[in-house]
This record gives sequence, C-alpha cells and structure tokens, in this order.
Amino acid sequence: MPRPDFLRRLTPAFADPAVGMVQARWGHLNRARSVLTRAQGTMLDAHFLIEHRARMAAGLFFNFNGTAGIWRRACIEDSGGWSDVTLTEDLDLSYRAQLRGWRFVFDADVEAPAELPADIEALKSQQRRWTKGSIQTARRLLPRLWRAPVPARVKVEAWFHLTGNAAFPLLLAVALLLLPSLLVPASLPPVVVGSIQAGVLILGVVPVCLFLAAGRLAAGGRLVQVLRDVPAALILGVGLSLNNARAVLEGLGPRVGARPATRPSARRAPRAITTIIASPGGPSWSSPSGSWPSGPSPGRPGGWECCPSPHCWWRASERWGWPRCARAWSRAGWRARAPRARGARSSSTGCPSARCACPRSPARGGRSRRRRTPCARWRSPRNRSAAGWPA
Repeated sequence: MPRPDFLRRLTPAFADPAVGMVQARWGHLNRARSVLTRAQGTMLDAHFLIEHRARMAAGLFFNFNGTAGIWRRACIEDSGGWSDVTLTEDLDLSYRAQLRGWRFVFDADVEAPAELPADIEALKSQQRRWTKGSIQTARRLLPRLWRAPVPARVKVEAWFHLTGNAAFPLLLAVALLLLPSLLVPASLPPVVVGSIQAGVLILGVVPVCLFLAAGRLAAGGRLVQVLRDVPAALILGVGLSLNNARAVLEGLGPRVGARPATRPSARRAPRAITTIIASPGGPSWSSPSGSWPSGPSPGRPGGWECCPSPHCWWRASERWGWPRCARAWSRAGWRARAPRARGARSSSTGCPSARCACPRSPARGGRSRRRRTPCARWRSPRNRSAAGWPA
C-alpha cells in the first residue's frame, strides 16, 4: 500500500538511463500485533536497511523484492521478461537484468507499508517459497554469473547471496546435535571444550545478533525494543530451520522449476480433451465443456477415435501432458469406425462420443483388470460433477 507520493519520490532515479529498477523499503502495518510479527519485522528491517543499502553502496548485485518497486520496461524486455521457471521470479529477473548491465537503486527513505503474515502457517508457506525459489535461481544463474564479465568480488558476493539459504540444513543439524554433544561426557579437557563452545557462540550467534540489532535501530527502534525483538527473531529463525531445510532440498530437485505432483484429492478440474474424433472433414476435438474447430484432415480413410485412459487424463493436466498422451495413444492404437453423431455412447463401455480404445478396454480384445470398464471412473457421480457432465 504505497503512499500518494510514492511515484514522485522514486521516478527521479530513472533520469539515469542505466537504471533499470528502483526499490523502496517495506513498512509493517501490523508489526505490534504479536511476537511473531515483531520478529519478522526485525528480520526484514535488517534485510532492507543493512543488506540492500550495503550492496548498493558497494556496487554489488541486489534483488527486487516483488513489491514496493518500479521497473523500467526496457530493462524487463532486454533481460528476457518475467519467467515462471523458478518460484522467485523477482529474484531471477533481478539477476538477469544486472548481468545485462542494468543498475539498481535502493531508496531507504521511501517506505511502502505492508502487512506481515500473522499466523505461523502463512509464514511457513512464504518462507518455503522464498527458500526454494532462491535455490532454483542459484542453480539456474550461477553458471552464467561465473562466466559474466563482472568483477570477482561481485561474483563471490552474489554466490553467497543466492546460496545463503543453504545454511538452514546446517542450522538444523547444529540444533539437533547440540543437546547430545552436551550430554555425552567430553574426552577433551574442560578448557578446550569451553573454548570451542565459546567460539561457536561468538562466531555464530553474536554476528547475527548484531546484524538484527543494527537493522532494528536503523528502522527507529529503541534499545528496549531491540532487546525484546532480536531474541524473538533468533528463535524464529531456528524454528523455521526444518521448514526451510526441506525447501532447500526441494530446490535441489530433479530440474529447476519442477512443480510437485498434485495429490489425487486436490486435482484441478480436468483440462484434457475427452475425445479426439478424426473424420474425413478433419479432426474435431470434444470435451465436457464444448467443442473446438476442426483442423486439417489427417489423410486417413474413414473415421478414427481415441478415448484416453485416466492415466492420460491425469498426464494431460501437467505441463508436458499432451506429448505423453499422444505417445500413449499411439501405443494403445487407434480404432477405426464410421463417423457417429456427437453425444452417442458406445454400447460396450458407455463412453461419450466414442468407442473406447484404451489398452485395458474389452474393445481391444484384452481382459480388463477391473470388473468395471476403464471409463467407469469417469462416469462416477464425483467425476461427473467435477467435469460438468450431466448426471
């Protein structure tokens, strides 16, 4: 929710033709709602007022945060446009633009108020998306970054920036091993054990506390607020380590941008075309919601048809569903028939508009694995209501 003078205060930076994006600082309307929102506000204050400000002053790469910013259209087009390959398309576009030579500006004096997630489930979902998306972006852009003609210090800092969330699995391991290491009798002298523990505390906890405290003070917080909010932010970071460690592993999945498979109970309404009918006048496409225009004639005599199996139906809702369905249909075979009026039902399977040619269909001459036909699942009341078919 930007203020009325938001554009007037940020657009002057575009007087420099090399500026591609201007980022403002996030404000927090519901910071005082709970300990959870105060901890989030402390972490975000440090991110904007310490990280963004330091990176811009040092000439390093920093990212657009998804909101509270203005882009130059030429910068977006020159960088290849928005991409949904990763879950953090703002981070992905930011690095691609800066690798193309565009410069980003951060204005800490302009604040855009927004609301923080007020419950833990919403926060976990947000953090999971950010963490997984940053790992996906790192996998996609780090090879290009190392080959780019930019200074070595920019490459090193960008590497730490994009892979920073990989510390969550390590943080989780430290949290799980801390108690056993304290309970097991030490084989080293007490002085050595105390020195190791003090070193871990000084090198691992104190810098994070100072970072969060500096951000809270830069946002206008008082000393009492710093002493109250910084420990809450530390506890929240440790509590999110399991959630974010899982997101890191998901980001290292089979391929960048892969979406998890949808559970059967949460499948979307079918987008697949129910029946493909190729008649001498050209193939036509029939679905529960309507028909599509006929295309070019396949050059085959008579009419051909295919009734996809539930496996093909599920695959058709995915990104590469149609090539897979086409391959499955070609293996299953096509069954010739005389052109039939739309809406007619097969006498053997009852499939709308077609005689079923699925691999397990009795029409193929094979024995069905189920007593019902493969299309009986489609004709159940649940699937008829989901597809919009009449009962």
